[in-house]
Amino acid sequence: MKAELSVKKLKSGVQIKVKGELTVQHAHEFKQKLTETLPGEGSFLLSLREVSAIDVSAFQLLMALKQSLKTNGRQLTISWPEIETLQNLLAKTGFKQAILQ
Repeated sequence: MKAELSVKKLKSGVQIKVKGELTVQHAHEFKQKLTETLPGEGSFLLSLREVSAIDVSAFQLLMALKQSLKTNGRQLTISWPEIETLQNLLAKTGFKQAILQ
């Protein structure tokens, strides 16, 4: 299932909700949407709660996003899916901790 992204401008920043698959097949579209929303100020809220699949390409984009926001004095907040296998993967690989730093 193709990733669906919706962007909502908030008084305090921007919120992006992602639904579907965040895989290499959809990485370009995901990157393009993130790039479009980078300019600006305030918080950057990314909801991945409705993501059904995620791969290393998405993790790489998330790390790049975090670094870009940090360079501009902005903070990234991610809402992760409650899928147990994904939560275990994030913990075992150290990715969740890396994105929180």
